[in-house]
Amino acid sequence: MEQGRTQSIFYMKRRFGDKMDASFQFIKESWKPLLRFTAYLLLPLCLLQAFFINCLMDGALKIAVFQESGSIGTTDAVGFSFWASYIAVLLCFLVGVMLFVSLVYGLMKIYNEGEDEDRMKNISFAEFKPILLTNLKRSLKLFFFYFCVFLIVLCICAALVYLTPWTLVVTLPLLFVFYVPFLLLAPIYLFEKINFVDAFMRTFRLGFITWGGVFLVVLVMGFIAGLLQGVFTTPWYVATVVKFFFLQSNPDSIMGVSLGYGITLYLLAILQMFGAYLSLTFSLTGLAYQYAHASEVAAGITVKDDVDRV
Repeated sequence: MEQGRTQSIFYMKRRFGDKMDASFQFIKESWKPLLRFTAYLLLPLCLLQAFFINCLMDGALKIAVFQESGSIGTTDAVGFSFWASYIAVLLCFLVGVMLFVSLVYGLMKIYNEGEDEDRMKNISFAEFKPILLTNLKRSLKLFFFYFCVFLIVLCICAALVYLTPWTLVVTLPLLFVFYVPFLLLAPIYLFEKINFVDAFMRTFRLGFITWGGVFLVVLVMGFIAGLLQGVFTTPWYVATVVKFFFLQSNPDSIMGVSLGYGITLYLLAILQMFGAYLSLTFSLTGLAYQYAHASEVAAGITVKDDVDRV
């Protein structure tokens, strides 16, 4: 009986404010294991990603400076490094997002299935590992599916634009309408023990009947996440701008900046990457509770339909 009571905390109809309260309550009670596991899983990735993003920005700044000075040959020399760093940053980001989504939703499973108030305080990584690995396998499938959908949509839009740019008047609103329900695919597939096809079909059923709620949750939680991400990003951004002005005054410098400043820039990039992942917590938890709400709404509609048929 107690287990059913705690599980019903997740799957229930909620007003918008209640979804926000539930999300903040989860973060409040789970921030310690969330921070600990995030550091364990993503900090090594952030070390690598910070290196590549600094290489990326270094190449971009040098290209901009050398183009202003007319050193075209020098611009060509840094072009390869720029694009290699760009691909590396993108790959690191994709891996990081898959890890973090799997982590957050795994912790939410434990949080909502636990029977006592201290269920999140003593959880060990060994205890959490099986849930994480299961979520990672499913997240990998999601990634390949998202990638295929992106390519298909890109090709269709490119073909329509080639015919006439006026097609964007129709395609862009349609993409937005379908994109909002599509955001529920990750929580549905990671929380429910169903196959991918069923999860995909269920996504649009739940998404369209609660379209406004999904949009509002994403808007508000995305705004909060953006503010938090801005706090982590601003120091690195300011330091990068200072480096740009230094390169403008001395474009032929080989080292670019002093060793100490370079180390500082690297540490700030690590902080930016780590904070960017943590910021996603708000959007992910908000979508999870929106999914739980939509599940109950859809169940109520189904029950009503069954009664009407009888």
